[in-house]
This record gives sequence, structure tokens and C-alpha cells, in this order.
Amino acid sequence: MSFQSYLGQQINLQKFLKKILKSNGEKFLIHNVNHDDGLVESANNDAKTWLALSEDQDGKIAWCMLDDDGEYELEFFETTIEGLDKCISKVYDRQDELKDPEIFKEKILSIK
Repeated sequence: MSFQSYLGQQINLQKFLKKILKSNGEKFLIHNVNHDDGLVESANNDAKTWLALSEDQDGKIAWCMLDDDGEYELEFFETTIEGLDKCISKVYDRQDELKDPEIFKEKILSIK
């Protein structure tokens, strides 16, 4: 199933969604956050962002961010192709080091 994502790419997310739904809270698309005004103060820090099947809200995908002060930020999305795409976009929006959507697309499609 192809879906016109918010990233402007035609990508197959069905396989990725199935992997998330079968996981037990596994973290996907984990990235260091290099800069985010108000959340990340320094270039070299421990801030990270990822997505995972929510442990708190049944039937939701969680976008998660741990800032450099150890504070969490969460947002929840439906377990649909559209919800997954929105969550991926949230992860992608935080990535200063991933400027090329094709690289990000390859990371998603390479998940087995």
C-alpha cells in the first residue's frame, strides 16, 4: 500500500506498521537531536527522539523525545498508515542531521 506521506514521498509504510504493532515497546527510528529551541541547549547532548507502540495508550503509536535535561515529551497517533506517517514526520522534523528525505525514506524501508 502506497501512501502520499507528509514528507512528500511515495513510501510503503504497511510493513513498518506491522512491525510496530508486533513489537513490545521496541524503539524505532532513534536519533540524537542536535538542536531544538527550548528543549536542547547544546550541540553535544543526550537528547533523543524515536517512535514506539505506546505502553500507556492502547492502540496508539507514541512519538517520544527525551531532552538533554532528562524530560520527556510525548505525542500519540492512531495505529493507521496516516497516523504512522504523522508520527514519522514528527520524528523527522526533529532531525537536524537528516536533511535529505531520501535518506530517511531508506531508513524506514530498510526496517525488516
